[in-house]
Amino acid sequence: MGFWLFTTISFITIVYLFSIGIMNALALNPQHTQAATPSHGEEARIWRALFERQTLLLRDMASPVFLQSVSALGLRTEGLPSLIELSLQLRKRTGFTLEPVPGVLTDKAFYTCLQARRFPIVTHFRDAEHLTYADRPDFFHHIYGHVPLLALPPYADFMQLLGALALPYADQPAMLELINRLYWYTIEFGLVQHENGLRIYGAGIVSSVAETAYCLGPLAEREAYDVQTVMATPIQPLRFQRKYFVIQHFRQLYDSLPELERVLKALAVLHPAPVRTGAAPCGVEFR
Repeated sequence: MGFWLFTTISFITIVYLFSIGIMNALALNPQHTQAATPSHGEEARIWRALFERQTLLLRDMASPVFLQSVSALGLRTEGLPSLIELSLQLRKRTGFTLEPVPGVLTDKAFYTCLQARRFPIVTHFRDAEHLTYADRPDFFHHIYGHVPLLALPPYADFMQLLGALALPYADQPAMLELINRLYWYTIEFGLVQHENGLRIYGAGIVSSVAETAYCLGPLAEREAYDVQTVMATPIQPLRFQRKYFVIQHFRQLYDSLPELERVLKALAVLHPAPVRTGAAPCGVEFR
């Protein structure tokens, strides 16, 4: 889960935001008042190309809730989105804000962000020669893939509670791996049942042209969402997933977390390990 800082907010912008009280409204970490938006050059052209491609492709493949949220948040072809404006909208809907972070977050720092209802955003863009595939998360993946559903209360509640459940195991790699699998197969690569058939909601799929086509096709293996099955399924980065998990509705994600907590506690009893619950501030601890 890598997040890289690309630009910084100007001094004038900071003074302006302070003067109108937005800094407090957004509850931004004062150590990280970096720029919310990359420069308006090649990045704007890349955003336009990716947005047009995925919007056309996902019209009948993505969750209608996702597509409606893209529109409601004002994401569009022309003009790079502003993290400040998006944060204001998300805060009103679900209490989430978006925070650029300097460097690659550890799992501990990442889940600390989620617990605090902050979602870290990388401002790096893939280059124009690699529009069909990015080997690491970029601005388009985070904004187009992750942000729309953060406006949905049950989804946002799931993200926040998942962060809270993860933190007690932040110094136990084996336990974190199990939690990361749940995040991976839901937030990044999840499918949801719709009255007109399966639909995509995972950020790793909606921001990828190739996996969008593959995950709903005849070669992909799909299975009903089950916490223990997901936790037993290893993550497969840099390739199509071996299996995709299907939820019936978004509230199911939140409702499944007591089962995750039960399993984690049972495993902790069987394999006790020192637990340090002091969480690193969001965006401070890096690999």
